Amino acid sequence: MFNNAIKLNNANEFTMEGASSSPFAVYADEISVHEKRYSLPATPTEVDKAILQIINKTMFSTSAILIVQLKNMGVDVDITNVKNRLRRLSEAEFLAAYRFKLPDGGKSSHLAYRLGWRGAGYLKANGMQPRMTTYLAGISEDATAVKKILSAAQLAIRTGVTLDDIQFCQPVFVPSKDPTRKSSKIFRPQAVIQSDRTIFVEAIRQNANWETELMDKLARMEIVCRSRQTNIPVRDPALILVAESTAHMGMLLRMMERKPASFQVYITADPLVYATPEACLYTLKRANFWTSLFAS
Repeated sequence: MFNNAIKLNNANEFTMEGASSSPFAVYADEISVHEKRYSLPATPTEVDKAILQIINKTMFSTSAILIVQLKNMGVDVDITNVKNRLRRLSEAEFLAAYRFKLPDGGKSSHLAYRLGWRGAGYLKANGMQPRMTTYLAGISEDATAVKKILSAAQLAIRTGVTLDDIQFCQPVFVPSKDPTRKSSKIFRPQAVIQSDRTIFVEAIRQNANWETELMDKLARMEIVCRSRQTNIPVRDPALILVAESTAHMGMLLRMMERKPASFQVYITADPLVYATPEACLYTLKRANFWTSLFAS
């Protein structure tokens, strides 16, 4: 279960000096560009099929995230093998590959992958439903949206929870009493982890107005989580905020001191998740501030 898979640390033990870099940090005017290279398709192997299933579940992925999940599933592959498979699958349009680029010509060293049109058709022909293809097409060139999903995926697959118990980009809402109208009580975390409790994962990027966006989402989370009629089961909810860096993590800790939530909140950062997944979550323990829900 989730609470046994990751050690929870007291934030007072955490030093916030310096800022480690994250491959999922965002930059002004950054875009996500589809890298198109074509080759004749071949029938996917069993490992290729596993890659397509993982990416269909996580929405976006990188080679580093994929290799962790493949090993979680008992698939024996190395990073070179995974990268070669991703290249062949994207060239054959089973996957679509994206690179992050800046106006000054700078670009990311890694690629992000989502399901391609041929991959969606292959899964459907094999009895699996491609997820949110219209939603994905709409956000694929939004570097910030893609990096948020990648950041959440990097954390979620390291929790020890099976992929079947994680939902990515799942909207959580209180159904409207009027079936002809959409619910106004809704939020969409990057991931929902269902174990002995419901854990929402929200990757926070330092894009323009990120503080306001976070406060707005927290307010909507409060409204939805107070309801007992949500579209998915919500049991003893908690929230993980994933910062870009340790310095950004310190900003989030101070924000949550000023604006406490009614549910349990953990804070981490991309570099900590990558380097020390077994001990990457921090929470404040202050008198008269946090409730007794926090783990000791």
